[in-house]
Formats: sequence, structure tokens, C-alpha cells
Amino acid sequence: MEPTRKVANPFKWANWFLFGSISASIIAVLTFATMNPVLKMALIVVAIALPQFLLPMPRLWVTQLTIRGHYDQALRIDKFLAYTGAYGDSQAGSIFLEAGRYQEALDSLKRQAFDDAGEPLLLSTDLLYYAMTLGRKERYAEEQELLESMVSASLRPWAANLSLADCLLCQKKEAVRARELIEQVLTVLNSDKNTKPISVAVCIAMHAFALASCGLEEEAISRLGQALADTALFTSRDVAGLQIIAGFTWRTLGKDGERQNQGSVISLHSITFSRP
Repeated sequence: MEPTRKVANPFKWANWFLFGSISASIIAVLTFATMNPVLKMALIVVAIALPQFLLPMPRLWVTQLTIRGHYDQALRIDKFLAYTGAYGDSQAGSIFLEAGRYQEALDSLKRQAFDDAGEPLLLSTDLLYYAMTLGRKERYAEEQELLESMVSASLRPWAANLSLADCLLCQKKEAVRARELIEQVLTVLNSDKNTKPISVAVCIAMHAFALASCGLEEEAISRLGQALADTALFTSRDVAGLQIIAGFTWRTLGKDGERQNQGSVISLHSITFSRP
């Protein structure tokens, strides 16, 4: 029980202490600044804007812990954040998915991926993670059915398109359609000036894999070279993800054995999209 207290409690008290200290400091300064209207207005603006800046930070912390593999710590902090009601819904499902605890991921995500009537929320990120988890458990038919509905419901390509392409490639079918889905996503990423380079690189690597599955060897090798061109700029985790996709691509080109069923090769944190 001691490790739990060391991780959760300091954050809890630090969180309240931080906000309390800021509020008390601002009130104190306002009290002594009654003769300076400009200073008072500036502090009021800070008092309004500062919470908006600080609020996302605990969630970003949970994401970083998950990326680094500290799943138990991420789950404990996420549980506290969800309990406060100030930080949105729990992210436990996606943490379980990253940790490889797939049944727990399905149980957690199902509560947020479907409405009270049991209908899927087709533009929900939780439903996307739910579908990806089905793929990790090799329940590809169920995964594909959900992803097909999500792609149809969206007005523009997003992460569901890429996941559907990966699902098709996992099943060794409809390689041409998988390639087209990835190309749609690449169009969106290339048109967004805020797109992260790793997002583009992962998508290009997936495109190479799809081209290899279509039997287009030269095009696949060329695209794979583009995907791996800037690996010096990426984290070791991101490079490892790219190398996994590269390995599947070379195996497909070399026909040196059947691809093993390993579920999605896409990291949850490699591709970033705004909601469709």
C-alpha cells in the first residue's frame, strides 16, 4: 500500500495547494493594489487565464506516464482525476490497452464507447480504442464492423481510417482499399500545418506496408525510405514503432513467411487527430 500513497497523495495535496496558493496570492496582491487600476486589471486577466493553462497538465502527465510504461502510476492518477470531475472522463481504457491488459481495456472502454441503449458512439475516441482492442485480441470481424461504421459516420478521414486499413492488412485482404484509406489520411495530415512529423512518418510507413501488400515493391521501398529518413528527430519509442512497420513491410516483400497475428501496429500516441 505504501507505493500507492507515494504516487497519489502528493499529487492530490500539491494540486490543491497550488490552486489555493495562487488564489490567495492574487487576492493578497489585489488588496494592496487598490490604487493601481492597471495592475488590478492585469491580475484579473491572469486569475482567469491561469486555471485554463494549468487544467490540462495533470492529463498530460498521465499520458506521459503511459508512454513511458508506468501504467500502474498512470492508472492511480487517472482514477483520482476522474473522481474530481474536473478533468473529464477516465482514460483507464486506453492505459489498459497500451499495457496489454486487453480484457480490462474492453470492460473500461465499453462504458464510454456506447450509449445507454448500447449503440456505439461512432465519433468517440473511446470507441476507436475499443475497436483497436478487439483487433489486439484477434477479433478482427468485430473490429472491422465497428471501424467501417466509424469511417462512414465521419465527414473526413481520421484515425479510424488508418485503423481500418491496419485491420484489413492484418487479415491479408483488400490491400488496395487499405492503401486508399491510408492515402486519404495522408492528405489530411499533409494539409494540417500543426501535424507532428512522427504522425506523417507512421502514416507513410503504413502506406509502404500497404503498397507491399499490393505487390508494388519499388514504390513500397521508396516510401519506406521516406518514413525512416528523419528518425534522428524522433524518440526511441517512435523509432521502434516505425521499425516494426518496416519489418512487416520487408517480410511482405520478401515473402519469407506468414505475418504473425499481432493486432494493430499503430501506437495510440503516434498519430494525432482533431475530432472528425
